[in-house]
Amino acid sequence: MRILALLLGSLLASGEAPPPGTLTRPPELLEFVPAEYPADAVAARIQGSVVLAVVIGEDGEVREARVADPGPHPGFGPAALHAVAQFRFRPAEIDGKPAAVEIEYRYDFVLKREQPAVPAEQPVVLEGRVVERGTRSPVAGATVEAEGVSVETGADGRFALRGVAPGVVVVRVASPEHASFVVNEKLEQGKVRVVEYRISRRHYDPYEAVVRGDRERTEVTVRTLTTEEVRTIPGTQGDTLKVIQTLPGVARSPFGIGLLIVRGSEPNETVVYVDGVPIPQLFHFGGLTSTVNADVVEALDFFPGNYASRFGRGLGGAVELRTREPKREWHGAAQIDLFDGRLEIEGPVGKGSAYAALRRSWIDAVLAVALPRINPDAANDLRVAPRYYDWQTKLTYPVLGGLGSVFAYGSDDKLEFVRAADAPGRPSFYLSTVFWRIGVSHRLPLGAATNELVLAAGRNSFDVLSGDSFGLLTEVASITLRDRLSYRLSPQLRLEAGVDTLANRLSFSVYAPPVESPGSVSDPFSDQPTTVGETGDGWWLSPAAWVEADWRALPRLRLVGGLRVDAEERFGVTKAWVDPRASAFYDLVPGTTLVAAAGLFGSAPDPEETSRVFGNPDLAAERGLHLSLGVRRDLPWSSKVELTGYYKELWSLVVATRAVDPDGRLLKLSNGGHGETIGLELLARREFAQGLFGWISWTWSRSLRQDDPTDPRYPQWRLFGLDQTHVVALVLSYRLPREWIVGTRVRAVSGNPYTPFVGAILDADTGRWQCIPGAPLSRRLPGFFQADARVDKRWVFESWMFSMYLDVQNVTNRENAEFRFRNFDCSQTVIVPSIPVFPSLGFRAEW
Repeated sequence: MRILALLLGSLLASGEAPPPGTLTRPPELLEFVPAEYPADAVAARIQGSVVLAVVIGEDGEVREARVADPGPHPGFGPAALHAVAQFRFRPAEIDGKPAAVEIEYRYDFVLKREQPAVPAEQPVVLEGRVVERGTRSPVAGATVEAEGVSVETGADGRFALRGVAPGVVVVRVASPEHASFVVNEKLEQGKVRVVEYRISRRHYDPYEAVVRGDRERTEVTVRTLTTEEVRTIPGTQGDTLKVIQTLPGVARSPFGIGLLIVRGSEPNETVVYVDGVPIPQLFHFGGLTSTVNADVVEALDFFPGNYASRFGRGLGGAVELRTREPKREWHGAAQIDLFDGRLEIEGPVGKGSAYAALRRSWIDAVLAVALPRINPDAANDLRVAPRYYDWQTKLTYPVLGGLGSVFAYGSDDKLEFVRAADAPGRPSFYLSTVFWRIGVSHRLPLGAATNELVLAAGRNSFDVLSGDSFGLLTEVASITLRDRLSYRLSPQLRLEAGVDTLANRLSFSVYAPPVESPGSVSDPFSDQPTTVGETGDGWWLSPAAWVEADWRALPRLRLVGGLRVDAEERFGVTKAWVDPRASAFYDLVPGTTLVAAAGLFGSAPDPEETSRVFGNPDLAAERGLHLSLGVRRDLPWSSKVELTGYYKELWSLVVATRAVDPDGRLLKLSNGGHGETIGLELLARREFAQGLFGWISWTWSRSLRQDDPTDPRYPQWRLFGLDQTHVVALVLSYRLPREWIVGTRVRAVSGNPYTPFVGAILDADTGRWQCIPGAPLSRRLPGFFQADARVDKRWVFESWMFSMYLDVQNVTNRENAEFRFRNFDCSQTVIVPSIPVFPSLGFRAEW
């Protein structure tokens, strides 16, 4: 009899640093206690596995164990449970500090005949390496057995078998994660046979690599997604960031164009970080896919509100994306689908490892062939069809007593329409967005402390033209410095402090129609110019510092308090603000936690809003108060449920104004706007277990705005332009035998508000109708409903794998309303529908 234990790596830290925490050392089994093999199972020759959920404390002792899957015999579960309760581990470490974790631990009950001990001095007769079929990764901890003699493979998959008599022998290779492997080998006297065995994983679907569970956080609401969890969710094309739009607290963006509308805030008020560096653009043109290839993403944390003090400069949520570490073996992947193609390669570099990935769309190539046949005139006008590409590379290396990384990534999008009547250099429409970042990071354990440093430089470019009426070109050279020091003073108290600094060199050029007062009507016979312009350049500095304390005040109570100080210096104008934040966590009963949080948040105005011609250079920061209260409950069957209520008050919002300065100049913009949002979020989620993974979420919210006091409608409140009362989403993926995965995503959303027209006036001089708007945003579009479906299939070969997927959006071909356009005299409106049924076929090879 032999019992094999497999650590699956489902980590749940309960007293450690918040994200971006890194597992620096997994728990290590120091004292193993074998389980007693049930006698009736031995007699019946029954073998099988038991999966247990095991909570390991910061001292390495087993705090709790429960059976998640009892296996094929009723006696396996109690036997394994009794044994695991006596285990002793070296505790796991997160960010270099001991942390409590929850793991899944699997006992494999395997019957074997007794074998005599083999003296080490006997000659080696069979040696080699065990690797995984399809990926060529080494298989550690596999048992290689022949004629009653067995050994286990090392971390590199290698083994050496001694003491087996010459002749034809049956060699068996067993690994808990892999299918059984049996082969006949001919051993000759005085010779060593060298082999390589390639064994098949039981399942190659993405869930095999999922790290599940949440460590204790300083935020009351955080939703963690790993790339492997979400790769097969329908309607996302395997894009990790697009899945955020299906989570509670996020409203649906029109046409799915990639806006993150979080808890009633403007899309640009949700900040996005990649390995600690903020990026200006989350999605490529039209929201087709994110600007960071999902193949290099390890996981992301999404904070819909009340996030920790290390994040700032936003009134909405925060997204923290973490790229994965490169592998130490040579691997590669290539993928093509309807939208783009991508290529990736990685491998060892000295003592470190590196990867590089490149992706380019071919929508332009498809349209170049198809559009002339469909619409020749449009084909002539489309000088540059929508096209994008992005790239990522990363090198990790042990250096200066810690782990260092050099990273670089970027994105480039372009679209251009040119008509014959367009003036030179003034196309009907032109759009170009470019950004790149290059930097270094270093993580250094310092005893009870850990320091994380990120330094990066980059460029942002945004260029948009619309004929003679509008043009904007901005160029930004940026430097980012973030440093975070975490120190545990005692088991009950941890302190953190850090700096978060941005330095931007900004230059811009813009021409556009002059800005008019709210509610005014332009005079077509006036002598005012049809466009005005402005250029400028200068430094935009944004230093910030923060401190935070995490205190276990009572065995069941954690208190977290933080303070963040931000400043903005732009073109000689300096503004500053202070954001205190606090949260509390109370363990009501085992598995049930009550959470509450309150905090202030600030966001500087956008650069274009501080323009002297089109905006107001004296604008101050926008401010917000976040309040939230919730409960989290662990459920059976690897499930959990969260219920969160929240309230946001917003003030000093940038809005249009009729006010003038002492010289009589129209200010155009002011900090006179207000807003408030109230909502409730429900999330019931099942982690991957027994083939099933998914969640159901519901959000109820109401978001209001109040305009500047000089607005004629003041002090009336109106709906936020992207307010959606109800947002319901169901996501399910199920693994079938023979490497098939099927899934569905269903969404039902309240329609967006719109402003109706109550009449029209005919201009006799121009012959055009001018619509008379009614109450702003007083009506709603019809509700949105869409069902998506996806099927994945994988084929595994000796040294590579091939997979294919079919992802169909809007399988019911429902016509959902996105906007309303008026007719010529404003008497009728026509609905602009969302996308019809839209299938996408993709192919992927990995080696």
